[in-house]
Amino acid sequence: MVPTTPAISPHVAGGLTVLSTIIYIAPFYLSPTLRSNSIANRNTPSVIQARIRAVVWSCVTSVVITVCVLSFKGHVAPREVLHLLGVYPVSIIDTAKSFLLVAILFAGPLFERAVVEGEWRSWGAVTVKETVYDDLIGWRNLVVGPVSEELVFRSLAISLFILAQTSARRITFTSPLIFGVAHVHHLHETINSSRRPGASYLSTALTPSVILPGLIRSVFQFFYTSLFGFIAAFIYLRTSSLI
Repeated sequence: MVPTTPAISPHVAGGLTVLSTIIYIAPFYLSPTLRSNSIANRNTPSVIQARIRAVVWSCVTSVVITVCVLSFKGHVAPREVLHLLGVYPVSIIDTAKSFLLVAILFAGPLFERAVVEGEWRSWGAVTVKETVYDDLIGWRNLVVGPVSEELVFRSLAISLFILAQTSARRITFTSPLIFGVAHVHHLHETINSSRRPGASYLSTALTPSVILPGLIRSVFQFFYTSLFGFIAAFIYLRTSSLI
């Protein structure tokens, strides 16, 4: 059970979430093999593979930190730790309802892709294998990215805010903002990958054809990921499940 008196403050919970964000993103820029540049960008196979390995270790580190805080600082029992992290128990009914809700929210694009454009004909195990398992970009975008982000920015973050006895409304509308901000770093990648040989980072950043599309993309991504985060956080709190 979560203690009656908050084991940590909401500020500490937020700080730990920011720490997990830094652990998640920092390797992309600290390691030469993970950085985007004019020669190798984020979609280069070697960079994708290196980043996937880094993300796995970042997630492991953040999980260890969070579990230690929940267990030793919050004195939460192991079974309750799993419950706070949303991994056990799993309700098949709640999971089905969540899938249905998301399907309704995206009914328009789904109908357009599946029916209007006729893509349903190509849906199957072979397509999934080719676009996800056999394709590094698909594997990153559809498996590693979503799973790791939900783990760090949903499971770990919300469990800490629950330990801090933060209100459900505040969790729903605050924690996803960190998730949104975590995507702003793509602006740096846009600038770095657009640098021409011999050009400085600053001169590239001040180039309108580089900075304006990058800013628009980053702002849109911030609002979109935050909005999606609101929905995901709400569902997480209602179902107590990450799945």
